[in-house]
Amino acid sequence: MSVHAPFNFIPLSDQVYFPSWADQISHDVPFSDGVSGKIRLTITAESDIFVRNGQSKDAEDNRFSQVSGRYFIPATSIKGEVRNLMEIMSFGKMNLDTRAKFAQREWNNTALYTIKDPNVQRNICCGYLRKKGDAYEIVDHGKPLRISHSDIDDWFGGEVLTSHFSRNSHIDINKTKEVDGQTFDPKTAAFKYHLFKDEDLENLSFTEVRTNTFTYVTCADWGEFTGDIVFTGSPDQWTEERGMNAGKYYEFVFPSQGTRCYSLSEEEFEHYEFIYKDSDDWNYWKSHLTDTDKGVPVFFRAEDNQIKDFGLALLYKLPYDKTPYDLLPQAHQEESTHDLAECIFGYTGRTDSLRGRVQFSNAFSTNAEPSEEVTLVLGTPKASYYPMYIEQTGSNGRTGQYQTYNNGRLAGWKRYHVRNGVWQKSLGNEKLDSTLTPVRSGATFTGDIVFHNLRPIELGALLSALTFHGKPDLYYHQLGQAKPYGYGRCRYSAILEGEGLEEPNYYMGHFEHELSDNLGTSWHQSPQIKELFALAGSAVSNETEEYKYMRLSTDPRVNEFQDAKGGQNGRGDKYYLPRFSKLSLRHASGPDSLSEGIKEQIKAQQLETLKAEYNQRLAELDTLSLEEAIRQAERVLTRLNEKMAHRMDGDIRAFYQDFRETFEAKKSALEDLQRQQAEEKAQAVESAARYEAGLEGKLSATKSLNANLTDIKKWLEAVQEQEGRKALNEEEIKLIAQVFQESYDTANAKGKKTWKNGSAKRTVAKVLGQDLADEIFGLLSIK
Repeated sequence: MSVHAPFNFIPLSDQVYFPSWADQISHDVPFSDGVSGKIRLTITAESDIFVRNGQSKDAEDNRFSQVSGRYFIPATSIKGEVRNLMEIMSFGKMNLDTRAKFAQREWNNTALYTIKDPNVQRNICCGYLRKKGDAYEIVDHGKPLRISHSDIDDWFGGEVLTSHFSRNSHIDINKTKEVDGQTFDPKTAAFKYHLFKDEDLENLSFTEVRTNTFTYVTCADWGEFTGDIVFTGSPDQWTEERGMNAGKYYEFVFPSQGTRCYSLSEEEFEHYEFIYKDSDDWNYWKSHLTDTDKGVPVFFRAEDNQIKDFGLALLYKLPYDKTPYDLLPQAHQEESTHDLAECIFGYTGRTDSLRGRVQFSNAFSTNAEPSEEVTLVLGTPKASYYPMYIEQTGSNGRTGQYQTYNNGRLAGWKRYHVRNGVWQKSLGNEKLDSTLTPVRSGATFTGDIVFHNLRPIELGALLSALTFHGKPDLYYHQLGQAKPYGYGRCRYSAILEGEGLEEPNYYMGHFEHELSDNLGTSWHQSPQIKELFALAGSAVSNETEEYKYMRLSTDPRVNEFQDAKGGQNGRGDKYYLPRFSKLSLRHASGPDSLSEGIKEQIKAQQLETLKAEYNQRLAELDTLSLEEAIRQAERVLTRLNEKMAHRMDGDIRAFYQDFRETFEAKKSALEDLQRQQAEEKAQAVESAARYEAGLEGKLSATKSLNANLTDIKKWLEAVQEQEGRKALNEEEIKLIAQVFQESYDTANAKGKKTWKNGSAKRTVAKVLGQDLADEIFGLLSIK
C-alpha cells in the first residue's frame, strides 16, 4: 500500500523574493538598465497535446483550439504556464483564494471528527440560514427531532420513501435517476424534496414518542407542537429492524418557533459556500437565500454566543481550523508587497494594480494534425486529502501521525509528472468522463513574446522560465489538459531578438546571482529548484502504478484513499506522498550555474544600478511632504536592513552600509526639522492664545513684580507677531500702572520700601527700558 498520484509537489520556501524596485515600475519612464525586445518562441509537442477550443461558445466542443481551420495554442495558456514556472523559480508568492476552506467527515478518526461523539451531538442545534440585507444569519430553532420514513409515508398516504430507500426496494440509489425530465442523485436530500414537491412540509403538527432508548416524533392532527420536516441525504438503504448497519431510517423535524439569531460574517459564509459548492443539496437550497424566504435548514454548534460550525446534515462536514491560505508561510501572505512575477506580468490587487510589461501572442501551427479521439477521467483528488496536499514527516512514505489542515504545512507547488508516453482511463460515466481530440506529437507552434523596459534580472527570470535556465533540451514544459495521462509534454525554443541585447546566459546569470544573493544560498542548489528540475526532467513510466491515480469505487471494498489512511477503522499503517526526489533515486539533476563566469561584471553593474536606484530614492525624499519623506526613509532603511541580514558580497555589503548611514543621517535631519517645525507651531499657538487672552487677563496685583514683567514681555512678543507693533500703547501703559499701583497699595511695609527706594523702578527699567519705566512710574502715586 502507498499514496501515489500522477503529480507531486515542489516544496514551498519560507522566503519570498521581493524586488526592491517594485514600486518604481513605469511604462513611461524607463529604468536606467531597462531593455526591450522580442522572443521568438517555438513550441514542439513531444506527446499528443490537447488545448480546449477557446474560440467556441459550445461548452461541449472538445476540439483542439483553432480559428479558421488553423490550430493554435492561446496566449493565455502559454503565459499561465510560464508565469507558474517563474513563480516557482523566482521564489514568488503562492497566491491562494482566501475564501477556500476544507472540511472532513472522517468516521474512523474521532480525534479529528469530534461530532461523531454522541455527547458532542447532544449540543448540535437546528435552524435556518438566511440572508439579512447584505449579511447572513442563522435563526436558532432549538434541538432537531427525528421522524421515520414510515411515519412520513403514513402521513402523506403513500410509500414514497419506503419504495426508494428500503432495502426491499428495487431501486439502486448508487445510480442517477431520471424524474420529470431531471437527473438526480438518489442519495441527496434534493431528490427527496423533489419526490415531495407537491406536499407541504412546513408547520405540521407532531407528537413526541419516548422509548427506553430513543425519542422520536410522529405526525398528528392535534399534536403537542408544530415543526417542519427536513430531509437530509441517505448514504444507504434501511431496514426497519434497527441495529448496526441498519441504514438511515429517520429524517428530521425542526420546531417552528425560532428563539434567537446568530450573525455570520461574510468570511464565514464564503467558507461554508466553498465547502458545499459541489453539493447537489447546496445547489438546491441556495436559491432560498433571500430576505423573504425562511432560509436553508442547517445543523450547527454555537460557542461563546457565536456560530462555531454548521452544515447540511446532523453529522455535517466539520471544517478544519485553518484555511490553506492560513497555512502559507508569512512572507506569502504579504499582499501589499509584490514578487518578481507580479512585477513582470502585472497584477490586480484590492488597492492597486499594474499592467504587465510582457505580452504573449497566440502560437499557431502549420503542421498540426488531429489524433484519435480519446475518453479520459479528468478529475483529480480533492486538495482536502491531506496525505497528499499537506507536508508529512516519516520514512518510506509512512508516518505515525498525520498533519492536517488544522496544524500542518502545505506540500507546495503542484506539478504533474512528465511521462514517456500517454495512457487512458475512463469510467463509462458521462458525468465523469471527457472526450477529447488532441493534436499528434511532433506538431510545432510559433509565436512571439514582446517585452518592454525589463531590468536584466527580470529578463533573466523570463528566459530561465522559458528555457529551464538555458537547458531547453533536457527539461519539459506541460500545456493543456490531460497532463496526468502524459498529454501536453513539450519543449520550448526561445530566440532573443532586440537592439543592443546581450546573450541570454548573461541575463539568466544576472537572475541567478540576484536570487542567490537574496536567499543567502546558491539558487541552483536550493531544495525548491532541485525538486522542480527533478520533476521537469524525469519521464516516468506509464506502467508504474506509483505515478497513477489511486483507485476509488462505489464498491466500498475498493477505496485506496481510505486504505492509505489506516483502513476503515483507521488503525492500519498511515501513508503519505513522498517527494519525487525521494521516490526516484534516478531523477534529473538541477540546473548548472550561469553566474560564475560573469560575477565581477554582474557585481559592477549591480553596484552602478544600486547607486542610481538609491540616489533616486534619496532625491525623491526632497519632493515629498515632511511626514511622507520620513515614512519613505524608514521603509528604505527597513529594506536595507533586510538586505544586510543575508549573506552577500563584501563590496555590495559596503555599499548597503554606506547608504544605510546616508539614509539614517537624512532621516535624522528630517526628524530634527520636523521637531523644529513642531516647536515653532507650538510657540505660535501659545502666542495666539496669549494674544487672545489679552494683557488684562495676564496681569495681577497678587503676582510678584517679576512675574508681571515676564507676562508684559510675552505680551509684547505676541502683539509683534499678531499686529507687527513693538511698543505698548497708551491703554496698555495705563493698565500696567493701575496694576503696579494696586501692588504698592496692598504691599506690607517691607514691600512698599522697594517701591519707595527706587528698587522696583530699576527692575522695571532693566526689563522694559528706562523711558517706559519713567512713563509708568510717572502715573503712580507712591508716598
